[in-house]
Amino acid sequence: MKIPQALAHFESTLRTRQLAKATREQYLGFATRFLEFADGQRFPTAEIAITEFLSSLTPCSVANQKGALSALAGKNGFYNCHGREIGQLPHWVNAKRPVRIPVWTTQSEAESIIAQLDEPWSLIAGLMFGSGLRIGETCNLRWRAFDFERGTVSIWSGKGDKCRIAPLSRRLIDPLLARREKCRALFNQDRRQDRPGVAPVDQLVKKFPSHGKEWPFFWVFPSAKESQDPESKIIRRHHIHDKSFSKAVRPAVRLAQIDKRITAHSFRHGFATSYLLAGGNLRELQDRLGHDNIETTMIYLHCLPQNFDRIGSPWDIPQVSNSPQILPFPKSA
Repeated sequence: MKIPQALAHFESTLRTRQLAKATREQYLGFATRFLEFADGQRFPTAEIAITEFLSSLTPCSVANQKGALSALAGKNGFYNCHGREIGQLPHWVNAKRPVRIPVWTTQSEAESIIAQLDEPWSLIAGLMFGSGLRIGETCNLRWRAFDFERGTVSIWSGKGDKCRIAPLSRRLIDPLLARREKCRALFNQDRRQDRPGVAPVDQLVKKFPSHGKEWPFFWVFPSAKESQDPESKIIRRHHIHDKSFSKAVRPAVRLAQIDKRITAHSFRHGFATSYLLAGGNLRELQDRLGHDNIETTMIYLHCLPQNFDRIGSPWDIPQVSNSPQILPFPKSA
């Protein structure tokens, strides 16, 4: 099978298995790079070809290497989609995972930035800081996600197609109710004009094919104009793009006079750090953030100031004597 045909079959199978658009694009990208890497070379087995390709990615990040492994040898990987099971892989050169402290926003910093943002960007930032949502999860919210009585927001098909429940800040309830009225008016307008419904949920397409025209599935942050769906080619109303939020945050950070490189994800980091400072434990935070591995959540321990409360900078300790007393080792008997 030639490379274009192999990639086309791979993409078709990923669509059939209802993988998220971002996941499909990532898998296709790694499969394309792998086929270009292996083109013209002869490897004894597919397993050796995969390990050689993974080793060639060593200058990249650990996440990049893990993504390539899933794209080629995972249960929805390239070889599996072509009916080939991959056996035990030989050892490959692992990329090193550097320990990096995330850039997070404190409560005062988040409030200062949000004060400089217009609606709906201020509400998006509030949901990320107050509920710990990712930017993609926030932009993809539908009205069925909110339980205002219990104060929760449900995330369906988040990263890794996982579901979870996150807390909803009481500060956001009134702004969300006001926004719900605006969205309801836009929804009614679309229904009067008999416009196509919003993009359906993949898992509900077969059972409820017209659910995209129902109010609970309408976007919380719909776009002002309709555009063509890149997959179905239907012209419909989509949610606002996450890059638009990133563009709005940069000038807001400058106006708030914050000397940090704040990105959209910094609000989620701020939620995690504030949650631990308020007395939450790591296991609870892992569930709130939707992390698979507790080690991913443990990175936020580096952000806590408790480690510096006992002894800060040695320069701030009063000097007792110019010549510190050094106790000798006791003489042996």
